[in-house]
Amino acid sequence: MDFWATWCSPCRFVSPHMQALQEKYGDKGLVVIGVHYNDQGDPAGYMKKHGYTLVSMMDGYEVAREYGVSKIPTIIIVSRDGKVVHRQTGFATADASKLEAIVECELRKASRETG
Repeated sequence: MDFWATWCSPCRFVSPHMQALQEKYGDKGLVVIGVHYNDQGDPAGYMKKHGYTLVSMMDGYEVAREYGVSKIPTIIIVSRDGKVVHRQTGFATADASKLEAIVECELRKASRETG
């Protein structure tokens, strides 16, 4: 899950990386959910304008509250069994490879469990 808002500059930096993860691992079971943190802006328009195809939750304040998200961008990786395996607030370029490694590890675990 990528908690973001249209007005958040650092969030806009994260979006292409989340899209890239979805494109690379979506056929292996990864689902990236862009959780729009508040009701300001036009998140659907923003997603369309930039060609993002992530699953989107346009009014994600309740989900943010459930996960204890109070700052954005926040990225949370949840395993197939519903456990939070990674959580970070903020994002730097170096984080892209770290997130990819975590996703690959979780997909390998899920693959071993199912087959």
